[in-house]
Amino acid sequence: MKKIAYIAALSLVSSWAYAADAKAPAAEKAAPVAEKAAPAADKAAPAADKAATAAKSDVRKPTGDPEKFWDNQGWKDLSAGEQKLFGVLGWTEKNWSDENVPSPASDDKSWDKLSKEEQAAATALGYDAKSWDNAGQ
Repeated sequence: MKKIAYIAALSLVSSWAYAADAKAPAAEKAAPVAEKAAPAADKAAPAADKAATAAKSDVRKPTGDPEKFWDNQGWKDLSAGEQKLFGVLGWTEKNWSDENVPSPASDDKSWDKLSKEEQAAATALGYDAKSWDNAGQ
């Protein structure tokens, strides 16, 4: 996403440089252009944030016990975002659907033993330390 912002800024710089007064020295042309190009790069950051939010928007927030909520879902009932988050926790279609396939290692870890990435995925799926540690009991 940063590449797009830099390309857009470069494009703006080029168009402003050609539109500037031909009599002005090159250094005088470049200073205002560089100042105006920086906000263009800043505008790209909110666009990236919107894209990340859109990707997360297909993740449901369970009410009540998240373990009960997710246990009642088949793998194919999960959205792509939900599957991705469960994937971070080691879940696949096979171990989600087949009781004969062992659960991922994260399933046996306490909250404080999960990696930061696993905690973030679990949080996005509606878990917190208490609900994670009480899951399956």
